[in-house]
Amino acid sequence: MNNVKTFILGLDGADWSVLEPLIKEGILPNFSRLYSGAHGPLDSTCPPLTPPGWTSSVTGRNPGKHNIFDFFSYSGRDYDLHLTNRKDRACRAIWNYVSEEGGRVLVMNVPHTYPPEKVNGYLISGFGTPEWDCAYTFPPELKKRILKGHPSFKVDMPSRLLHEGNFKAFTEQVNAHCEEQFKVFTELYAELKPHFAMFAFVEMDRLFHFFWKENMVEKKGPYATLFRDHFVFLDKLLGPFLDSLDDQTAVMVISDHGFGEVKKDIYVNNWLREKGYLAVKEGKDAVKEGTVPAWKLKTAAFLDKIGLWGVYLKLRRAQLEKSNSAGAGAETVRSATALSAVDWAKTKAYFSSMSARSLRLNLEGREFCGVVKKEEYAQLQDRIARELLELKDEDGTQVITRVFKPQDAYRGEHVLSASDLYLEPAPGYSFNQGFAAGVIMPSTQHGQPRSGDHRQYGVFMLQGPQIKQGLCLDAEIIDVTPTMLALMGIPLSSELDGKPLTEAMDPEFVNANPVRRYQEAPYGECPKGEEENEEKLQERLKDLGYL
Repeated sequence: MNNVKTFILGLDGADWSVLEPLIKEGILPNFSRLYSGAHGPLDSTCPPLTPPGWTSSVTGRNPGKHNIFDFFSYSGRDYDLHLTNRKDRACRAIWNYVSEEGGRVLVMNVPHTYPPEKVNGYLISGFGTPEWDCAYTFPPELKKRILKGHPSFKVDMPSRLLHEGNFKAFTEQVNAHCEEQFKVFTELYAELKPHFAMFAFVEMDRLFHFFWKENMVEKKGPYATLFRDHFVFLDKLLGPFLDSLDDQTAVMVISDHGFGEVKKDIYVNNWLREKGYLAVKEGKDAVKEGTVPAWKLKTAAFLDKIGLWGVYLKLRRAQLEKSNSAGAGAETVRSATALSAVDWAKTKAYFSSMSARSLRLNLEGREFCGVVKKEEYAQLQDRIARELLELKDEDGTQVITRVFKPQDAYRGEHVLSASDLYLEPAPGYSFNQGFAAGVIMPSTQHGQPRSGDHRQYGVFMLQGPQIKQGLCLDAEIIDVTPTMLALMGIPLSSELDGKPLTEAMDPEFVNANPVRRYQEAPYGECPKGEEENEEKLQERLKDLGYL
């Protein structure tokens, strides 16, 4: 290991369409100095999703090797969703490599790092931590120290406010939450002086989901400058910290995926039912088992058709915010991951995950009530994929542009843990859980408007004395870990899928620090931390609309 220190700044969901205009406008001086080095689009995982995205960034591996495909995993014993966490990660992360080399590490607020693992330094888990009073630090006593100096510290902030329609309260808390978290991080950084550090701001992902239309399309209304104001605030937070770094520190900024506008949701289970691939139990109303009552979805479709959906949403927001300010409880709608209306004995396929955009076949011998014979599996998989690509909106728009099998995108011993088909929506479209009044409906989460959703390409910036200036290049999310390890002079495991971005580095530095590779020893079983409170974490994911 050489004398280069590294810092990764995570911006969950950051997209160049938001960030680059603000940089070029000159209102983000600190992001601008990071941008002035190497920068470009960062190709995420398929699908572009938080758990596999962040895990690929910190392991340098694709999901087929690190085993994190979604917020959930599946078991043939039932049809329920089982939450994944850091213990499901099947390989080392960058902080493990640095720790094993004797380097000090500081990791904070990175998604899918709960329960915390042993490192040579400090680790505070991020999004995916089930409740605020659990053991979310390593070493365990670090939590007590943090709360003593920052009594109001929270790992995450309540997204339920968004789904209750209390947008004003949520947006007012975002910057204060970011400030306190980053203050804890900078204090620990000054104390530890780590060789490797990583911190992630995750709140912008939620802002992008709910306020994309106001900020990027209409550019008017009470929340029209929300993205701009948030990035300006983060830029000011970053300034003093960047100034404090020593002159040998390399800084990389990354996002786990990008973002774009969404107008409509595709209810794949409705489509499967219409096509005869999915059946509901006799006497059951599948729509009533869904996320939103049928009458609400029909009303939403009608308002959208006559051009009044946007007007309704604005009035509804104002009504909800008024009721919340008066202390009244806002309306909530039950989540619908449970497909309790499905007749599994007559179902060949079902849409299993809105978050991972995935579909599973009800395979005999794998699913508890599987009916699809192994000999018909491949043919059925191909037929459904082909027919999904033929699905069109009422104006003739093709709403699903790509359907791929796990072996098309993943490689490694854990590919069998993936779902059977993954779907890529056309621009402006997303997916939703359960059933609805129709196959294609206005996009919502818990009855609230959703105007933004994940896109394939995020952002990356790389700056430091070893980095070329003004270089634009493409990168993959699996390149993050090998690049930072190479900068630190740490040998790269032959198991890494990504490559070090040596083309972004000064040739003299590369010649003096040649990339070395080695055969990595097997990754041992992760130490067992405090058992997660799955019920609490399920509530957190419901708040965000993934359940």
